[in-house]
Amino acid sequence: MKVRLGTTQIGLGRYLGMWGVIVVAFTWQTYMHDDLTGHTGDVVDYLRWNIIQWYTGAALAPLVVKLGEHYPILVPLRLAELWVPLFASIGMTGLALLIGAMVSTLF
Repeated sequence: MKVRLGTTQIGLGRYLGMWGVIVVAFTWQTYMHDDLTGHTGDVVDYLRWNIIQWYTGAALAPLVVKLGEHYPILVPLRLAELWVPLFASIGMTGLALLIGAMVSTLF
């Protein structure tokens, strides 16, 4: 199975692995930040939160790229043409929050 991002196709394993590297990096970053400020929790909680957050983004990324191809922001910039990308952005953010909330409630 392949994931299509624009004109690039990536194997599903590579795609998920790439996002896995991002999950580990941000888990380490947030854990170390909280450790330096003296508010550390369990590392598994940091990992779980980052998995939910970043893999939700990974699931929605192909749709975001497709929307960007279909509704590009062109130069010269016309404010009247920004409504569709603005509402698409708000909609994708809401969808990401909804999916993240549902998954975090389950786990």
